[in-house]
Amino acid sequence: MGKFVQRSVDLGIDLHAGKETPSRQIPIIRQFYGQPDKRGITETTLIRKMVKNSQIKIYNHVEVARFKRYVFDAIKLGRLKEDDAKLVFDVNDKEMPKIIRDFLNDQRLAQGLPKHDYRKKRKKKSTTPKKQKKKRIFP
Repeated sequence: MGKFVQRSVDLGIDLHAGKETPSRQIPIIRQFYGQPDKRGITETTLIRKMVKNSQIKIYNHVEVARFKRYVFDAIKLGRLKEDDAKLVFDVNDKEMPKIIRDFLNDQRLAQGLPKHDYRKKRKKKSTTPKKQKKKRIFP
């Protein structure tokens, strides 16, 4: 609200003094001539770059936290593909976007650790026949 009031006051002063004011400085008109939000585009570019290099480069904890913040911001702005933004579970049953889980898994590979296998493991079927339950007869 502070900038709106400041620009309104500046507009009044400029009009009274007879100065020309560019349309991007007029508070109400600014809403119609607003600049497109480049933050989401920039974040998406950085996300793609970090994902591309995640198997090669080891990122420190600050860069990983920044990556996560960029992903959550890009999801809010609708800049990620639906498949990347889909919520999945990691090995600790923590829910997170798929792109973050895959990024962290690639970081394990960059550190020389094995990747986690997230496919559900099925129980092996036993080859022995099941025991028959005895029927009880009550008088």
